[in-house]
Amino acid sequence: MAEFQTNKNDITQNRLVDARNSIEDFDLADGEVLLKIERFSFTANNVTYGAIGEQIGYWQFFPPSQTEGEEDVWGIVPVGALAKSSPAPILI
Repeated sequence: MAEFQTNKNDITQNRLVDARNSIEDFDLADGEVLLKIERFSFTANNVTYGAIGEQIGYWQFFPPSQTEGEEDVWGIVPVGALAKSSPAPILI
């Protein structure tokens, strides 16, 4: 799995970071599911969260994976997504 990370100081900069690459890396509780995302999209809300994330405390909600010694400049902006499941796709 990859995390789509956004630079908190410049939301036009982003990167993909490998994180939790196998099913064994996830600790699911009863009632939780792990889905594979097929497509995702950004909306005006996503851009707003990224642009004023520090002011509203937004960046703390989804902490990104960090490389050791790296400054805390990267964050995760949630997106609307489509995950494939049986018998029908799920919108998350």
